[in-house]
Amino acid sequence: MTGRLDRPALYDAARDFLETVAAQDSIFTPGRGIWTPSNLESLRSRVFDNLDLGKDAFETKLKKQVTGAPPEVVQLAGEVVYAWFLKAGLPPLRLTRGVDSIHAA
Repeated sequence: MTGRLDRPALYDAARDFLETVAAQDSIFTPGRGIWTPSNLESLRSRVFDNLDLGKDAFETKLKKQVTGAPPEVVQLAGEVVYAWFLKAGLPPLRLTRGVDSIHAA
């Protein structure tokens, strides 16, 4: 076992993710509009207008960038991290740990 998701599970999770984003919904809290244009713009602004080129871990820097953001934007950051880790095929436990670190903002 490689510690990665098998292909069918990965494809199912990726399909669910794409359907969720297209509906401007939420991966973690269905029915709550998280992937909206305004939330995406707020997250983009917090991250790219406040680049942190320091040596901290990615999750630490992102957590700083979303501190004080509305809860929907913090959740969006967590869902983006989930999608990034999903792309890498990481197992659910690693996905959860990465996302939890962002939601603690």
